[in-house]
Amino acid sequence: DEEEEEEEEFEDDDDAIYQGLDSATYESIGKYAPNKKLRESVRETKKRMLWCEQAKVRSSGILSSIKEADRRLQEAHFEVITSEISYNRSLKILIDHFMDSNELSPELPADQRVLSRDSYKLLFSNIRIIHEMSCKILDTLRDQESQAICLDTVCDTLYEFATQPDFFDPYVTYCKNQMYQLREMKRLQETSPRFNEAVNGLERRPICQGLPLLSFFTLPTQRITRLPLLIVAIIDWMQPEDKYYQISQEALELTQALVRKCNEAARSMERTEQLIDLQQKIDFGKIRQLPLVSSSRWLVRSGELTLLSVEKAVIRKGARVHRQPFHLFLFNDLLIMAKKKTTGLGLTGDTSVAYSVIDYAWRSAVELEDLPDQAASQPSVPGANGLQYAAVQPPLHPQVSRHGSYDVATVMNAASAQNAMKLVLIENAYHKNAVFLVVASCQSEKYRWIDAVNPAQPTTTGETIYGQWDCPQVKVTYPYASCQPDELTLSGGEVIKVLRKMPDGWYEGERLRDGLVGWFPSTHCKEIQNEHTRMRNLRQHYHIQNANKKDVLTPIKPEKPASKPSKSPRKLPRLGRLNSVEKN
Repeated sequence: DEEEEEEEEFEDDDDAIYQGLDSATYESIGKYAPNKKLRESVRETKKRMLWCEQAKVRSSGILSSIKEADRRLQEAHFEVITSEISYNRSLKILIDHFMDSNELSPELPADQRVLSRDSYKLLFSNIRIIHEMSCKILDTLRDQESQAICLDTVCDTLYEFATQPDFFDPYVTYCKNQMYQLREMKRLQETSPRFNEAVNGLERRPICQGLPLLSFFTLPTQRITRLPLLIVAIIDWMQPEDKYYQISQEALELTQALVRKCNEAARSMERTEQLIDLQQKIDFGKIRQLPLVSSSRWLVRSGELTLLSVEKAVIRKGARVHRQPFHLFLFNDLLIMAKKKTTGLGLTGDTSVAYSVIDYAWRSAVELEDLPDQAASQPSVPGANGLQYAAVQPPLHPQVSRHGSYDVATVMNAASAQNAMKLVLIENAYHKNAVFLVVASCQSEKYRWIDAVNPAQPTTTGETIYGQWDCPQVKVTYPYASCQPDELTLSGGEVIKVLRKMPDGWYEGERLRDGLVGWFPSTHCKEIQNEHTRMRNLRQHYHIQNANKKDVLTPIKPEKPASKPSKSPRKLPRLGRLNSVEKN
């Protein structure tokens, strides 16, 4: 019947090397079997033949003379081939048994269709292209294996494929779309009984070995992350003087770079989705609005802190310091201060959360300084909207009485602040300096915020480390040929983003044209004007101007308590008196 035909389709290879692999699926997905018995069954059927078990190897007599290290090297080479076989066959099951099945076809009549064309595209993505890539790699490996008993050029083959332009890019695309794939799968499982019925029927067939469809969707990401591990296993049994040692190292670097590229692609889609969600929740109000969604921006950290500020309305009556909760959003290039607000009940009955922006600044214009804890001295006084106030007792008067502003030390003492930090915006949304006193919920939270906002601290005298959000740039004036693997080769006119400066004149930087990071001598380049230079000048100007002054807090207008409804409705003027009312 149909099930027997599907099983026989994978049993037509008579080559001895593939014995024991005819019914085996890719080894990494056995853990997705729904119960222990099936998982053990998968482990039994996926046992692979070893290199030393091949008939041609046994008959050659090489096993009696080969060293143990050399035998293990051959087994490591052979594992790349056998794992590619099982991976390729599992992809074929996904395509032939699920993707091309009548049950999941998007071409069925509307009343019989389980998947729409959009859902079908989201679920199966570019899996057919990835299977074609696997076939090309496998055919090359098979040809090499058939021509010799000992395998030496496996890493050379992987290197050749990795250096082909855009050859592995379909993996990057697949990883980039996987978030939408899994989300669509979850939606269909929760909302479509017909989809569940069709998929469950396909999963129960023997060719799937009890594995769910979801386990087959993870195949490409598992394979691409396992390739570097397979190469490492080969290199571990090689000697530096071996013929293929260097090219194996290069193949390892290329596959590791591919894994990073896939991870970054998946991460970028998650970041974009997060930014889109925040864009809908953050209200800039009267402040100049910034477009949050950008391919180069991501959220580093967010959370609720407490803002200590002086109530502006009562400064002349004897000011009070109040604690106001606010939300801090730290992006890789931007910092936003906002107040949480509710916008009523949504369709599901849940309270919708939004944020109203207080202020913002570019990351390069932000400083966060640790402040020592203050001993408890003044009791808190409950105020409107649940805010806790601390009275500023005499003789603590405003440091700048004309503006009614209080300095950081005064407010710290009055509020008995613990886990406090001074947040300085060198240039805020209004193109002015702003100083805020913020408090974290605990000590660990405070230091995590300080580490996130500020760049890493140098460990060597004279060393300067820059954050990714605030790097100087240099332009190459003289070419330089790298002498070490960790150095950059410089060509005239190239622009480098400097990440670190050492006192001996060497810089570590990122080449903008390809993102490669390495060391280079500063004598071959010249610093150019960019946003970092402008912000550096602003910071220097700010610190010089405030060197002998106390930090004055930026006043924040407190939230007004909700007005109570009047007991009696407002009386409207009669029509006959309308003209007189308007005159008044």
